[in-house]
Amino acid sequence: MARMETQVEMVKLRASTVLPSLIWNFTAESITDFAKAELRSEFVSGLIIGDTSEILFSGVKGINDELTFEPLSNFDDQQKQLSFKLVHVDRNDENDVGHVSIRYNERYLTQRLDNVLWQQVTQSAVYCLVLFMLIWALINRLVLIPLVKLNHRLDSITYEISQR
Repeated sequence: MARMETQVEMVKLRASTVLPSLIWNFTAESITDFAKAELRSEFVSGLIIGDTSEILFSGVKGINDELTFEPLSNFDDQQKQLSFKLVHVDRNDENDVGHVSIRYNERYLTQRLDNVLWQQVTQSAVYCLVLFMLIWALINRLVLIPLVKLNHRLDSITYEISQR
């Protein structure tokens, strides 16, 4: 979770730094290149970049991490996302130039947690099996073998007494 939050904050920082000047200078191709590069992040599954009047870029990652560029104006409210305004500063004059919405990719996080869970379950099962084998060996060595020896001695004593 911390790594996901850090990566999304880094995307926000890069977007806040780079995108205002790209939007201010109307370089749509550079905006698209920037967005495609940010969508390659494992924790970013969607990106919407807009200026004050229209959406300049919107794209999402599919299930197999293929990029699809759909005309979206916002993401579903149920999806975890971060939205913020872009401000261009020119000679101490701040101008709102647009906005960005970043959708988190929690699927990667879920997969990692599932992998860790299965690893822990498997590891616990192996530990239980080893512990069971050690307990069995100890019980066998400390209890069962001495009882079997005692039984054999009692049998031999009983046999000798019966022979007399």
